Amino acid sequence: MKRRLLNRSYFYSISILALLTFAFISRPSTKRIADSSVLKESNEKSTTSELAKAVLANTFMVINTDDSGPGSLRQAILDANANPNANADTPDEIKFNIGGNGPHSILPESELPIISDPVIIDGLTQPGADCDGWPPNLLIEIDGSNAGTANGLILNTAASGSTIRGLVINSFDENAILLSSSSNNVIQCNFLGTNVTGKLAKSNRLDGVALEFDSDDNLIGGTTVSARNLISGNSSNGIGTDGDENNFSETVLVQGNFIGTEVDAQFAIPNGDGMDIRRFAKNWTIGGTDPGARNIASGNRDEGIEVDAGSNNIKVYGNYVGTDSTGLFAIPNTDGMEFDGSSLGNIFSRNIYVGGSEPRQANLVAGNLGAGILIDGLAEQIFVRGNTIGLNANGDPLPNIHGLVIGEGPLDDIFIGGEESGEGNTIAYNNSAGVLVSERGLNEPVAGVSILGNSIFNNGALGIDLDESINDVLDNSLPGDGVTPNDDMDVDGSPNNFQNYPVLTTAGYFGNSVVIDGSFNSTSNTNGFRLEFFANSVCNGDQSGTAQTDNFGEGETYLGFTTVNTDGAGNAN
Repeated sequence: MKRRLLNRSYFYSISILALLTFAFISRPSTKRIADSSVLKESNEKSTTSELAKAVLANTFMVINTDDSGPGSLRQAILDANANPNANADTPDEIKFNIGGNGPHSILPESELPIISDPVIIDGLTQPGADCDGWPPNLLIEIDGSNAGTANGLILNTAASGSTIRGLVINSFDENAILLSSSSNNVIQCNFLGTNVTGKLAKSNRLDGVALEFDSDDNLIGGTTVSARNLISGNSSNGIGTDGDENNFSETVLVQGNFIGTEVDAQFAIPNGDGMDIRRFAKNWTIGGTDPGARNIASGNRDEGIEVDAGSNNIKVYGNYVGTDSTGLFAIPNTDGMEFDGSSLGNIFSRNIYVGGSEPRQANLVAGNLGAGILIDGLAEQIFVRGNTIGLNANGDPLPNIHGLVIGEGPLDDIFIGGEESGEGNTIAYNNSAGVLVSERGLNEPVAGVSILGNSIFNNGALGIDLDESINDVLDNSLPGDGVTPNDDMDVDGSPNNFQNYPVLTTAGYFGNSVVIDGSFNSTSNTNGFRLEFFANSVCNGDQSGTAQTDNFGEGETYLGFTTVNTDGAGNAN
């Protein structure tokens, strides 16, 4: 199989002298996060404003676990809805003071009222509850076992600007929390889909947090321990979205959560998908560059993070996907991350940024049972840069089956690594190929994939494998179909056009320089083939000891590149 490491190209290497290897690459490719900011006035005006808020705020107490009536949660929501807020900056408050030792379980006998006025529902006001450290001590459980077809809490448009904090919400037939065209909300320090200890699943049948239509500028979690949510055990998604081309969730921030694990992120309490960001979601950030923004998306039955169906401008930064909270041990998802579109109406997902050139943007993707990252059709402008794939946080092996899988077109402008400093991924120790570009036998050919400047080494099969076998991708136990022979003037097609690889003849030192001789034949009269050079710490064929990889080494340390053009016979100058 030809090996590609750059704009529609292959990676091919030999080692000589100081274990220098050469890798050929590249045919040229023919509404804002709610951040709790406030307007600052003079100290005098600010003090007056805060006094006014203290006087005018409406507070409704929950003092029992009854389904209805005075002192119940249901009545508190009804009262908060019926009493307009004192001013736009002062939501109503629902507080808890239920007698006796907790935890206290509220079991609604039908769906609770839709929240239709901004409110702070704060389970941490219950005496003895706190979220100052992790794990928190949460004492208010809303259990939907008796509620029938119901969501836990529903916030509509008029409830925008609400906060849900310090609650355990589980066992509902639908979602734990549903934001229905509801914006500028904060969801922090909740257990959604587990029991009060966070150690056992008490599943909601759909999502932990569901956002539908115009649910914009919402914050789920945060950068401090006291903001973290545990979102696990839900039968569908930990976090899920719904919308259409004109009504979609925009500018949502998901930070610092444990999604698919128990409360200490040491073993799995799986959701279906950890996150399924879809149906035209736009301008989301999952994680961030602050270490406290890291989500642990691990242990889920399907993907840890999935972005699909028309999503646009999604940033995935700084997360651990497939590991525990230390990044050292595996809590596998099936695939770590998946990015694709929707075959219904040919809806592309585009402008997806997975990692970046700054170290704190890097995701750690390891230990998963399928692909670390899967890019799978109807996707364009996908940038996978600076990530660690197949190693743990100490740099020790923690393999996925495949490092990255790119399959089932149409795909275009897919960048694995890049030309600038810090953009290369480290892809190592995966059980099969480092990067597998596969036709999968479906839809349109896979082309336009650039694999640039990465450190790819010690994988169980080829570093980069252009694979026309659908079975190698559908069956995660298969390693890819191996090296594909060159053909004259590179007229064959299929994954990344089956780019020919260069043939090296000699390499040696000339003074302080290394001189490499060889030949390269590809598409005639074409400018801009990029050839990248790498050094390896082991010789060719020694990395896995299999015939499939003998004499087709990987590329561990990126050294540099040169650019060549071809003549009328397809030969490089």
